[in-house]
Amino acid sequence: MPAHILLLALLVGVATAANPWDKYIYAPASRTVPPAAVHSSSAGCTGLAGVVHEWGATPGSPPVPQMTLACAPGGVINKIDFASFGNPLGSCGNFAQGSCHAPTSQVVVEKLCLGKSTCTIPADLTIRDTNSPLVQMFGDPCEGTQKWLAVQASGCKPATAVEFMHPPNSDAVGAGIFPVTLKGKGANVVLDFGKEVGGMTTLFFGATSDAQQTVGMAWSESTYYIATSDHSNGGSGADGTLSTGAVPANGQYTPAPSHLRGGFRYLNLFLETGGSVTLTNVTLYFTAAPTMTDLRDYANHFQSSDDLVNRVWYGAAYTTQMCAIDPAQGRQWPPPAQGWNNSANCGVGATVLVDGAKRDRMIWPGDMGVSVATLFATVGLTSPSANALDTLYKYQDSSGMMPYVGPPIAAENPTNGHSDTYHLWSLIGTTNVFSYTGDRAWITDKWVGYQRGVNCSIGKIGPHGACP
Repeated sequence: MPAHILLLALLVGVATAANPWDKYIYAPASRTVPPAAVHSSSAGCTGLAGVVHEWGATPGSPPVPQMTLACAPGGVINKIDFASFGNPLGSCGNFAQGSCHAPTSQVVVEKLCLGKSTCTIPADLTIRDTNSPLVQMFGDPCEGTQKWLAVQASGCKPATAVEFMHPPNSDAVGAGIFPVTLKGKGANVVLDFGKEVGGMTTLFFGATSDAQQTVGMAWSESTYYIATSDHSNGGSGADGTLSTGAVPANGQYTPAPSHLRGGFRYLNLFLETGGSVTLTNVTLYFTAAPTMTDLRDYANHFQSSDDLVNRVWYGAAYTTQMCAIDPAQGRQWPPPAQGWNNSANCGVGATVLVDGAKRDRMIWPGDMGVSVATLFATVGLTSPSANALDTLYKYQDSSGMMPYVGPPIAAENPTNGHSDTYHLWSLIGTTNVFSYTGDRAWITDKWVGYQRGVNCSIGKIGPHGACP
């Protein structure tokens, strides 16, 4: 007798009020999604912070820049909140380590500054053996590259704060969080949406201290990238933060459509200026699966005696649902020099199935080998898959080969390369979509291209059954 028996049932087209599987459906009940909780908040910078570069105007030559941290009379520095010599990211109240970091940074600054009302870094400006005073203090974590030191300390009377009308509560949703007031440069609040979501973020404002206040925004799937946003642009490095510009009192701010975030869980909001801003609400307009009126109305459902298996099944459903996007919201290619752009055209029709909600917002037929079947077996959608294949057939070449990726890469360079594997997945996807829908008009439209694709692959088979 096995130690564990899994009892399961696949239910097709069955849904009633308060079904036992409802708790496993990740899709939101409405396209307007509030944050679920406050992940963290910070009073930001107390004024004891600074950035100093390794060299002045001429590398290797004096004068060498210095940083001074000073408390008001009677105060002393009792904590070094952040210290990094290398290429640290962010600004006062939102510093984060970069890809280059001297591990001695924290201990050296603590020895120099703790317990003092004032400290200056570097204290000795002597250049020895062409090494900067900062390299002499911390060592050289990345030779041959430009470096700088960022420090944030505390101990003096705080000049900033984050004020909640309601105490942050992990069970709070939306209205239970706001209003939130950010006071002082670097004051921040990190909102947790509780799961992966994607779409357009809108900030709603109340009072501001003046018309010059600005708020920074950073989105991430992991708390590790809260300070800088994570990587979705297809290039190198983080996407970076976005600024609202001057905040309108009692107004609202929504980023441009190109700054749609395809997938994130955490939203970091931080004050870039020295006054105060009150947030009265934050919402997300959920853009995935744009043709679905009810995002939770799946054609099929799954229920078993194993909680983990249930969550995996509905997690797979939600993943493919998020990968069904408006074709006008694809990822720009080539990647932008900085930031990100999700306003490229990536297909035809009202919705297409792409590789990933956050970064690879393009049609990749190899990934469709799994996602076409998953989207049909769970949510019950076939049009995103059919439209994705319609798009790929538009770029089929004269030999019959299908593109290994859809636009905008295919549109930028139709001869960018081919993949026999991905070519075959396009043909398999065509077969699958027809078997799911029985749409003779659709398959008739594809039939000549399908035959050309099959003959192209057959023509590559050698005398021993292997591709030459």
